[in-house]
Amino acid sequence: PVEQRASVYYISGISPVIANLHAPILVALILGGLVAAAAAALIGIPVLRLKSDYLAIATLGFAEIIRALISA
Repeated sequence: PVEQRASVYYISGISPVIANLHAPILVALILGGLVAAAAAALIGIPVLRLKSDYLAIATLGFAEIIRALISA
């Protein structure tokens, strides 16, 4: 579906390359997992340094940003 391919493009610059490789499903799953892990590390490491209420606010903020990007 178009929505799934569109959501992949928001993750990182390498995602369009992966989507157009027409790779076997196992390779696509591994590459997709690596891209998702890299995106999670970029967001997670700075956010986890926050304490208490700020951690909750940052987590909700990133969730809303991702939701807005995917639905745009």
